[in-house]
Amino acid sequence: MFSVPAIPLFHCGRITSKNERNKAVFFFTIGSASVRQSEEAKLVKLVEFLNANPDYSVDLVGYADKNTGSAKRNMQVSKLRVEAVAKKMISLGAPADRISTKYVGDTEQPFSENDMNRAIICTVK
Repeated sequence: MFSVPAIPLFHCGRITSKNERNKAVFFFTIGSASVRQSEEAKLVKLVEFLNANPDYSVDLVGYADKNTGSAKRNMQVSKLRVEAVAKKMISLGAPADRISTKYVGDTEQPFSENDMNRAIICTVK
């Protein structure tokens, strides 16, 4: 598990090698799969980075918190969230063939604070 720092995890233009793993976290409201307006600036930076650096791609992994909904519903909402982020990236000009998606519902909890698990974690590789 890791915790979220106070600053954004993704820093465009600071990747020095393909082995360096940079992450961005996109948070969602409870039960929602809509990309928050407050998260869109990070998506724009991420798409700009991908377009400027054709050797990189992103892995998107969708999560849900364990305190709300059934396991089946949480799997569904994490799928909808990861699809929403991928679609938004593509609509902003990201190449679809460089975006991979996976959703895990509440089977994995990357954050110690449960409500923070309503998220998509994006890894630039």
